[in-house]
Amino acid sequence: MKCTRKERNARDVFEFNVTYFTTNFNLYFFMPNYLLHEMPDMNHTGKKKVYPKLETVSLLSEEQLLEKMLLHGCPFGKGTLLGVLTLFKERLAEMLAEGYNVQLKDLGTFSLSLAFDDEKTDEILDGEDRMTHRKVTVRDVNFRTDRNLLNTLQRETKLYRKCEGVVRLHKKKYTLDERLSRALDYLEQHSYITLKEYKHLNNLSATCASVELKHFSTGPDSPLVTEGAAAHKKWKKR
Repeated sequence: MKCTRKERNARDVFEFNVTYFTTNFNLYFFMPNYLLHEMPDMNHTGKKKVYPKLETVSLLSEEQLLEKMLLHGCPFGKGTLLGVLTLFKERLAEMLAEGYNVQLKDLGTFSLSLAFDDEKTDEILDGEDRMTHRKVTVRDVNFRTDRNLLNTLQRETKLYRKCEGVVRLHKKKYTLDERLSRALDYLEQHSYITLKEYKHLNNLSATCASVELKHFSTGPDSPLVTEGAAAHKKWKKR
């Protein structure tokens, strides 16, 4: 595909900023805290596993990222940087939609993740099942980190443990059957339930809520069925 002069200039600016960001990594970051969390025993094995979890400072917006780049000697103006970012996002979506994986040197690779967008089972019921007439949609965009960026992160990130001990999740307020019953009662009054609504209804983490909803909507005899995908996914009574 032939690039226009504007696109070539934008590419040069973008390549500079990726290189500048990765080689001046320590200018952008300070030493973050982490906590040790006890992993929930989803399979009831009785084993208590622990994992480290970063304490996020905040969500850095595009505007704030541009300001940080300008503060550390970036030779391009804010308007130029914003134009390059806008062009990059447009071309990234275009290339992914055409079936390409998009690789940025020293940063990583973007690719599409797909999912079924219908209410049919995702299991092959017999050897002759050819899965005909299935509707498929884009579920998400994957990002695989480039090894050079990962090496930089491992070298430059200085982590500090915020406090001693392990953070333990509170015991679930309701049993699994009670949580299903509460969801079904909710669906008596509403046409569907979302992940966020199920999470708040039963006082669960997003991870636990997602695992349980998948359990409740898998198989031909499951009490719930799904509709939509990704952020638009909903659950209804079968």
